[in-house]
This record gives sequence, structure tokens and C-alpha cells, in this order.
Amino acid sequence: MISLTDFEKVANARFEDAVTLAMYDRYDVAIYLCGFAVEIALKIRITKERKLTSFPETNAEFNSFPITKIKNHDLVKLRDLLQNSPLTISEHKWRFDLLSKHWDVSYRYRKLSGVNNRLLCFELIEAVEHLLKVIL
Repeated sequence: MISLTDFEKVANARFEDAVTLAMYDRYDVAIYLCGFAVEIALKIRITKERKLTSFPETNAEFNSFPITKIKNHDLVKLRDLLQNSPLTISEHKWRFDLLSKHWDVSYRYRKLSGVNNRLLCFELIEAVEHLLKVIL
């Protein structure tokens, strides 16, 4: 199991990686890491809401984890697992909707689109920076 403190560091590191990659015109992977950072953040918040202190790292740990629906990569489904979601407040909802419209875990398999994603990438970075503060 990974402590939620360490898992939070992972979420923030993935976001920092996204920002760094965007500065070097690696927009596709930066977008992927933005979504991944929010996925991790949602899983941390769901786990905290249920008064747990760690998150599974292996299949065996997932099999005994009390939150069975958390083992997915769908941002909307994860948001819906929150007991007290700030992501339904309009101030945050539009940012979450922007991300969930343009990202899912299969993004990592998409054909590279390069500079065509520049504007989207920076919009998502701005949105995700805000979302991480709200979620974590």
C-alpha cells in the first residue's frame, strides 16, 4: 500500500511533469499526464473521505480494498464516488468538464497530434492546476 501522503506527491509530480513537457512542445503526453494527475487526486480524496490512510499498489491489495469501484480510470465515475464533491460547483465544474471531455485513459494510445494540441494543452494545465487544489 502507498500512503496517501506519498500518493499525493505522485499526483503533484505528474502535474509538474505535464507542465515541463508542455514547455518542450510535448503537448500530447502533457495532456495525458494532466488527466492522470486528476485521476490520482480523485482516488486520494475518495480514500480520505472513507477514513483510509493508504491506497493499493498491487492487484492483491486491490482485491482486499474496501472501495471496489475505485479501480477504474473514468474521471466522471470517480467524481461520482465522492461523497462531498466540490466539482459540481460551477466555479470548478467547467474545468472538470473540460478535462473529462478531452481525456480518458486511452489518450495514451492516440496518434500524436503535436502542435495542434498546444492551446488545449495549456487550457488543461490551467484547469488541472486549479482542480488539484480543490480536490486535494
